[in-house]
Amino acid sequence: MREHNLFNQFLSILYPNFCIVCGEKTDNPYPLCNECIGKIHEIKFPYCKKCGKPLEGWGSDIDLCGECIRIPPSFKIARSGYKYEGMLKDAIHRWKYGGDRSLSILMKKLMVRALLKSDIPISHIDLLVYVPISRRTLKKRGFNQTKDMALSIGKRFSIPIYNGLKKKKGIMDQALLSREDRIRNIRGAFYLSYDFSEDVKNILIIDDVYTTGATVKEIAKLLNNTANNLDIYIFTLSRGVL
Repeated sequence: MREHNLFNQFLSILYPNFCIVCGEKTDNPYPLCNECIGKIHEIKFPYCKKCGKPLEGWGSDIDLCGECIRIPPSFKIARSGYKYEGMLKDAIHRWKYGGDRSLSILMKKLMVRALLKSDIPISHIDLLVYVPISRRTLKKRGFNQTKDMALSIGKRFSIPIYNGLKKKKGIMDQALLSREDRIRNIRGAFYLSYDFSEDVKNILIIDDVYTTGATVKEIAKLLNNTANNLDIYIFTLSRGVL
């Protein structure tokens, strides 16, 4: 163990991390310095009390956004930690599509920190469900970022992980589609490969980015159609608004 630590120290001297935002050298095990991390914007109230959409400028007396009034979601509440913009957006892209696994450490840290600040009743959650990716994407990327975050949260709060949510073949990547096409594309895109325990009553769905919410809404609908009297919660690392 001591030799392993010494080797890591030696590598850090040869290949030090530099912040991808400001270019300054950092001792962090990921390419972002603490000063730049501090500039990531948290999502704070006011926001829709149902889906968590930021409602800046709307006034604190507004409870629900227009979309949640028109079409009430099938989940209890959804919350997100940070705004999907600037350096966080770039870091997530580098993590997911650029293969920089060192950023997993930061993303999981940010996720847990934001979850602890939220009104998600984490102590009452019975099961964690992460958004699956296709086999083709998994082979190309080498990992599922939402599973990584779910495993970290599960370990931190001693919550079991459900691995039975699967994505059907032939579903296009949501990131490539417009709002309307995302909703059509994701409809019926998932299935459960095995049942979860009947004792499960509170489920938390984990994802990295909430944009239209089409993906997590579809999963929530599927879970609600599978079992009665479920309370479905959603938590994502970041939130973007189309």
